[in-house]
Amino acid sequence: MYQPGNDLSYTYLQHLVGWHEDAVYRYLEIVGAANGASLVDVPGDPMQKTLINMTPNVPVRVRMTIASTIANCSSSVEKEYITYTQPTAAVNDADIYQCSRTFQLSAVPVTDTSLIGTWVIVTPATVTIPAADLNNPNAVATYSGPTMPTPLFGRVRWEVRKRNPNATLCGTASVTVNLRYYDGPTLTLTNPAVAVCVGTPFNFTVPYTTTGSPTRYDFEAISPAMPGFTNITNAVLSNANGTLTIIYPAGLAAGTYRFRMTVRRVLIGTDVCTDSKEIEVTVNTPSTTPTINVSDAQICAGESTTLSIASGTLGSNAEWVWYTGNCTTGTEIARGVSSITVSPLQPLLITFVQLARQLPAATPPAPTPVLPCSSSRLHLTPAPTRRNVTKSSSSWPPPPPAFREL
Repeated sequence: MYQPGNDLSYTYLQHLVGWHEDAVYRYLEIVGAANGASLVDVPGDPMQKTLINMTPNVPVRVRMTIASTIANCSSSVEKEYITYTQPTAAVNDADIYQCSRTFQLSAVPVTDTSLIGTWVIVTPATVTIPAADLNNPNAVATYSGPTMPTPLFGRVRWEVRKRNPNATLCGTASVTVNLRYYDGPTLTLTNPAVAVCVGTPFNFTVPYTTTGSPTRYDFEAISPAMPGFTNITNAVLSNANGTLTIIYPAGLAAGTYRFRMTVRRVLIGTDVCTDSKEIEVTVNTPSTTPTINVSDAQICAGESTTLSIASGTLGSNAEWVWYTGNCTTGTEIARGVSSITVSPLQPLLITFVQLARQLPAATPPAPTPVLPCSSSRLHLTPAPTRRNVTKSSSSWPPPPPAFREL
C-alpha cells in the first residue's frame, strides 16, 4: 500500500494554496514496466492507493504528483516497491548414518535467484566443508578426527537467506543435518584360492574372519561365473569368525570360477556398511584309482623291470608320482610318467600316488587332493642268474595292490 506521508511536500503545497483541501489533488501512477502490477483505489479513503498483483522479487516504481487547482505549482516523488519471497530450506536426508568419513550432503537446490543457500558447520571442528563448496547444495563434508569408540555425532546446517542485505525482515530459513560416523566392518578370507574335485558332498569351504560386527553376508558368483550356482543374498552371519560351506551343482564341469563375499553391518533403516573380498575356486575332474602292471616281478639283483599303469585315469591338474617305500614317508623317484624302469639291488616296494596339483595362482596353496596308493613288490633272488631263481610259495605271486587314504 502506498502512503504519501512525508514523502512529498504536501504540507508546503497546502500552505501555498491557502490550506484548502479541495484546492489540491494528487495523482499516483506506475513509472516504467508494471510487470503485471496495478494501482487500485482504497474504498472510503481517496488519499490512498493499493499496489496489487506484484510479481515476486520484481521491483515496481510508483510516482505521486501533488498539484494545485488554483495555482500553477506541483511536486512529485518516486518510490520503488518490491515483494520478496520468503526463504525456505529443505534437505533430502537429515540423518546420515555411514562408515565412510566423507558425507555426501544433499540440500534441495535454491531456484529463486534472490535467495542464496549456505552450509554452516555446527559441530565438531573436525568436520569440514571446502570453502568453495559452502554454497553447493551437494557439497561433501569430511570427518578428519580419530576413530571413536562410539559413533561420531556431528551437525551441519543448510541456511537460505535473501541476497539483498536490506531484506532483513524476511529472515533466514535453515535445516540441520545430523552426521553419524561408524567404524565399518572388515572381511578377511583365509584361503583366497580353493581347489576341489567334483564329487560328493559337492561343496567347498570358505574360512573367514571379520571385525566391526557385521551381521549379514552375500556370496555371489562373478565372472567367470559358475554355471547353475545360486547366489546367497542377505544371509545371517552367525559368527564373526568361522567357515562357510558352499554347495555347488553336481556334474559341474572342471574349470576356474570366481566368487565375491560381502559382509554388511546394518546401521539404521537402509543405511549399511560393507566390505567385500573375492575368492577363486578351481574345480578339478576326479581321477580314478589306478593299478600297476609289472613286466617281471621276480628278478635277480641288478636286472631291470618295468612298472606301468595298467588301469586308471588322471583327472584335471593331476599327474602320476612314483615312490619307493610308501606314499607318505617314501622317496619320490619319478613324476609325470605312466611307466618307470628300475634295477633294484634289494627287494623293493614300488608305490605310486595320483596327485592333483594346485594352480600357481593359489596363495596360500589349497589342500591337494590325492588318490589312495597302489603298490607292487619286486622280489630279488640271491642267485647271479635267472637259472638259479626259485619261486617260493611264500613270495610268489606278489600281493595285490594296497590302497590307503592319504
